[in-house]
Amino acid sequence: MPGFTHLQTAQPVTFGHYMMVYVEIFGWDLSRMRDACERMNESPLGAGALAKTSFPIDRFMTIQATGVS
Repeated sequence: MPGFTHLQTAQPVTFGHYMMVYVEIFGWDLSRMRDACERMNESPLGAGALAKTSFPIDRFMTIQATGVS
């Protein structure tokens, strides 16, 4: 199976080597999805446009109730 570089045939590679490219691609995608899930697990309660909100929000109680960090 030919390997390509700059859209031209470069050198022969095995099918396993070709498939490892997709393993690496999906590995990157999986790590990005895990990182996105960690970043979404934050509570923005009590945040305002410039400073905090004037509403009496108990952030720790809402964090425990919703299960986010």
